[in-house]
Amino acid sequence: MALTIQDTMFLFIQMFMVACVWSYLYKTDNIFARGAAQIVISISTVHYFLNNLNRVYLQVLIPIMDGTRLINIIPVLAGVLFYTRLWKGKGWIASYSYSLSLGIGMGSLFTTYVSTNLLNPINRAITQVTGATTPFDQASALLAFIGTLCALSYWLFTVELKGPTRYILVFGRLFLMSSIGILYAQDVVWAQSLFIGAADKFLKFFRMVLLGAVA
Repeated sequence: MALTIQDTMFLFIQMFMVACVWSYLYKTDNIFARGAAQIVISISTVHYFLNNLNRVYLQVLIPIMDGTRLINIIPVLAGVLFYTRLWKGKGWIASYSYSLSLGIGMGSLFTTYVSTNLLNPINRAITQVTGATTPFDQASALLAFIGTLCALSYWLFTVELKGPTRYILVFGRLFLMSSIGILYAQDVVWAQSLFIGAADKFLKFFRMVLLGAVA
């Protein structure tokens, strides 16, 4: 499969950026690693800015101009007030937008957080215990149920428990550390998969571009 000029240029840029990032392993502060970081930050900033600007135009401004959702004027005005931080002596106006967005955000986040991270785990742990059929599934579900309650107790209790009840927090801490260990292992595997993918692209790059081999 012959590569076009555009594909070849894209591969060169991609491999050069990967090499620049990997140069951080040789020397932490070098011009190639800093340049790659600045390029990624600049491109990401422009991309998200244009993407959000397009979303505001399609989902906010067009419904306002059509007269279908005039209530969108409120978030538009609140967003515009944020830019008063750029003017000296007028930054206090942005505090109204900060307060409005923070209040609404915390209110909606709190309701969804309690349902997702508190009620759903308890409900799932209970249904697993009641729905288990084999002895192994019942033991596993019971362990998960006890671990969930102990982990929640570890985070919810703000006072130090003493006596036999302190073992509830000890078991909850052990349960949490086991979960964190699994999550850390998943992150390591994910990072290794990224490295393997980048190394595979390097091999394909040398084979297809520099050696002229057929992919």
